[in-house]
Amino acid sequence: MADFILILQDKNSNLSKKMNKRLRFIIFIIVMLLVAGILMYGNSQSKVKISDNKVIIFGMYGLELPISNIENIQLSDTIPEIITKTNGFNSGNVKKGYFDLKYFGESHLLINSGNPPYLIISAKNAKKVILNLENAKETKRLFNEIKKQLSL
Repeated sequence: MADFILILQDKNSNLSKKMNKRLRFIIFIIVMLLVAGILMYGNSQSKVKISDNKVIIFGMYGLELPISNIENIQLSDTIPEIITKTNGFNSGNVKKGYFDLKYFGESHLLINSGNPPYLIISAKNAKKVILNLENAKETKRLFNEIKKQLSL
């Protein structure tokens, strides 16, 4: 009888090890898919829409900025040195979120740092917003569109 119990325990132990191995593999795959999804989402280009007197930026770390709050807007081929990321996504040239910049302090970045120009928006009671789009032409188009809304 004792031999029968030992055989059952040994079979249960092997089954448990197989289940444990399978479970660890499934968890590993789920974690890898989540990491890949976050990287893809973070690296995707932010979409910008001007609607209802607001600049709306969609995507990771997007925001809504009322046009009436914009004090100044400018295009620049450079931005101040990034001192540190305070809260955000940083994957190579893509930087989204809140970063501490020399001269500007904490700013909201939505940029591909290898793709100037940069649109720098200064708003009332808010951090500077620095963004650029897919290419220089699109960034300049957005700059002109916001500038036009400011002059209305």
